[in-house]
Amino acid sequence: MSVSDYKEANAILYTIIDLAEKEKDTITITACFNFLGEIDYNRNLVSNAKQWHYKALSLSGNNPTYNAQKAVAYINLGNIYNWIKQLDSAKYCVEKAIPICNKIENLYYLCNAYMVLSGYYRHSNNFEAAEKMMLKAMDIRKKTEGKIVFSNEQLALGNLYYHIKKFNKAIEVFKSGIAYDDSINNGNSKIQLKKSNLVIRYYYLQGLMRCYKATNLLDTATILLEEMLELTDSIGQINAADALADMQVKYETQKKENTIIQQKFDINRKNILFYFVVILLSALAIIFGIIFWNYKKKQELKLQQQIEKDKWHTLQAIAKAEEKERSRIAADLHDNLGVYAASIASNLQHIKLCEYNAESEIALCELNKNSQAIVSQLNDTIWILKKKDILLTAISDRIKVLLNKTQKSFPNIQFNIQENIERDVEFSAIHAYHLYRILQEAINNALKHSKCSQIDIEINSTNSWSILIKDNGIGFLKNKEAVGGNGIKNMETRSKEANWKIHWTSDKDGSIVTITPTTN
Repeated sequence: MSVSDYKEANAILYTIIDLAEKEKDTITITACFNFLGEIDYNRNLVSNAKQWHYKALSLSGNNPTYNAQKAVAYINLGNIYNWIKQLDSAKYCVEKAIPICNKIENLYYLCNAYMVLSGYYRHSNNFEAAEKMMLKAMDIRKKTEGKIVFSNEQLALGNLYYHIKKFNKAIEVFKSGIAYDDSINNGNSKIQLKKSNLVIRYYYLQGLMRCYKATNLLDTATILLEEMLELTDSIGQINAADALADMQVKYETQKKENTIIQQKFDINRKNILFYFVVILLSALAIIFGIIFWNYKKKQELKLQQQIEKDKWHTLQAIAKAEEKERSRIAADLHDNLGVYAASIASNLQHIKLCEYNAESEIALCELNKNSQAIVSQLNDTIWILKKKDILLTAISDRIKVLLNKTQKSFPNIQFNIQENIERDVEFSAIHAYHLYRILQEAINNALKHSKCSQIDIEINSTNSWSILIKDNGIGFLKNKEAVGGNGIKNMETRSKEANWKIHWTSDKDGSIVTITPTTN
């Protein structure tokens, strides 16, 4: 459970339940029900999670022997009801849990109960009580484990201060946690820490970034955002390494099991052949051996042919997929970098050896800008292709970084980005690539052709997602093809391949590009 391998955890829990039922060990069964509820909650299966915890309470009854498991069930139910905003039920459950925790003198459970109660008060907008309960929980944790400045409890306190707009206190909490993390890891925590601590550091950075953003320290917030993106890459690399190591262990285990099976099979076959030799006549044994040998060779040959055939089909499918992907990437690199390369070649014609004048200086500036654009395009492409799945929030963050860099070249244009993401959407790497390039092309079209002074981007995701890119320019003079050229066609092609809708509207007050998923 600590490494989120819920499939394996479930398998072990059901094995334990089966053994506990045979031994009539209801305390262990109750504990397993609570574990299954925690797993389903982490998997966002809220209804299933509640059922498991209520089963645990039902099995516990009024027997004081089960008080520890009853406390766990009530605390987890309180947390669930906080999450789904059923606050009366949340308060009822946590108030049932606290006396039990005091009775069994379990400070760990008591701390968690006060944290849930703090969450209840925060959702009820009673921020003073929420802060009081959170500090009380942390005081209990301090008694059992000492002062911990880099923990989920401190993180929850910082987020509480952020929500009640005590930004200075929140910044102090987040900065102290990050400073502690840096001090014990010589500033290399992104490389040296385990995945669990990397995730905690990510949320500390996220909280600090939000506070700086709320206090209009946008440059500092942008720096933190870039570190968060790097940290996300590090977590992804650790996940990939863990998966590869797990696959290697399973492969070696299966290989050993196959060897044992083969050895047992060989022993059994030799025994059978030995008894046949004893019982049957020598001539019959020789004939049987020849028939058996021929049959075995034919089966092995047939099996080998089938394996080679399957292998050939697999290699063909992989080669075809790789070729298609390479072609797509090559086309994208050509489309995105070809214009810059042509500009570089054109500017080179204006540079004369042994002569340095204003024209040469302009050409060199253009070369510098275009080379930077090439590197940026490559970085964006590599960023997306390295990942398996990418969230809408990650794409939004990447667009913010793009706008921050673009702003330096267009100081007279105001860029605004508005997020309304209630439900994060997960995209495959290729779909995320298409979406990022569509947004990039829409922004470039507005900058080049609209003569605008403001560009607004809206990213929405509730029941479904949608993205709008709006400018206050002159609109399309005749048609969008006359303005965007191949860029417009590329945007339509990408949308069609990803099964999305893309729509343009334009008038004298500006243009709007809208991207939405296709509903079937």
